[in-house]
Amino acid sequence: MRTTRRQFLKTAGTIGAGALLGGRAVRAATTPSIVLMAEDHFAPAHNEELKKQVAAWAQMRKVEARVDFIASRQASARLAAIVESRTGPDVTYLWRFDPGLYRAHLVQVDDVAKDLETKYGPWTDVGQYLCRLEGHWHAIPFYHLTYPGNIILSHWEKVGIKLDDFKTMTWQKFLEAAKELKKAGTPVAFAVGQDFDSSEVLYPLLYSYGGRVANEQGKIVLDSAEARAALNYLLQLFPEMPREVLGWGGADNNAALLARKIAWTANPATIYAVAKMQNNPVADSIYHVPIPSGPKGRFRGTFAISLGVWKFSPHADLAKDLVRYVMQEENYAKLVAASYGSNEPYLKKHAENPYWQQVPNLRLMEPAVEKVLPDGWPAPPGPATALSITQFVLPVAFAKAASGRLSVDAAIKDAVEGFQKIYEKTPLR
Repeated sequence: MRTTRRQFLKTAGTIGAGALLGGRAVRAATTPSIVLMAEDHFAPAHNEELKKQVAAWAQMRKVEARVDFIASRQASARLAAIVESRTGPDVTYLWRFDPGLYRAHLVQVDDVAKDLETKYGPWTDVGQYLCRLEGHWHAIPFYHLTYPGNIILSHWEKVGIKLDDFKTMTWQKFLEAAKELKKAGTPVAFAVGQDFDSSEVLYPLLYSYGGRVANEQGKIVLDSAEARAALNYLLQLFPEMPREVLGWGGADNNAALLARKIAWTANPATIYAVAKMQNNPVADSIYHVPIPSGPKGRFRGTFAISLGVWKFSPHADLAKDLVRYVMQEENYAKLVAASYGSNEPYLKKHAENPYWQQVPNLRLMEPAVEKVLPDGWPAPPGPATALSITQFVLPVAFAKAASGRLSVDAAIKDAVEGFQKIYEKTPLR
């Protein structure tokens, strides 16, 4: 029996709407009041800049407006509660596959997307994949936190590799260097297991060998020679990493790189940004570089964030106007700077912002030479794909092989069964 969208939303984390919404029980009778729900950004300057922009827009439009910040870990429950109660903010942050998951409750924003594309476009493939569904835009791609390589450059220089060598780095060259780096006491390291950081390395690795989890129709296609080649590569690389990466959470690779204990990990530019905010001298040693390429291409993972307008908003046109405002080139550039370059764009003109090229540590990060794709691509970006990502089906199966618990064939079989259970019982769209 297939799960309905309503049932899926409930199981995604609905918990007492009244405690979570922070919306307006009563609106002003005369002056419109617009609320934008946003992620509590790791960079306080970004929150302040967003609040400043929303206040400037409100003054210009002669309305009331504010930003409600929430922690990302609260997002699933908060969004589900909003949908159940049909009250809350007018403009909402959406994470990863949320535009597809909640599209029945979101205003179509084709006009906003077209206006922005005319001024600043075209939109990137990843923005269209996540937000333009069955011919209509259900959200506006805002920014994403991609996962380039994060390196301590001095460690690599000791084994004879310079910064520009990463422009042509392959997984095979990377493996050879990893062996030398381990001997030097500064290994490469990334989470292998039940963590989003693990997904953001293993999915790009899978893609680079030509493997996919599911095709455009949602058929599971993981059982392939290409997927086995990717997993066999991981089995060669894993012994060159600290074994504790099997239990790493999202902060562990950050701490290890900031302490100079490792030479490479994959992460958004947040590691560099935190070091800059803390005046940590290690910031000058951290550089962001492309992910290595495989026989079938070069890919980079991403944590995508978009902006949607709820259908229940009594001021949808004003809400869409606010989205247009924060996406204006000059406003967008200020948010990039306030995030220390960790916010990356979906529009060509926004990507031409010179910020990244002006910071030597970031010059190989943006624009990305890799094809930037979310985990799960090219499967339908709906509930089934979203659930398979949050249940870490692929990284858990690969971790079982890396740890020696399963053979390559058994790990692939384990993952295929896990994906099939989800895709058979959960709506694709």
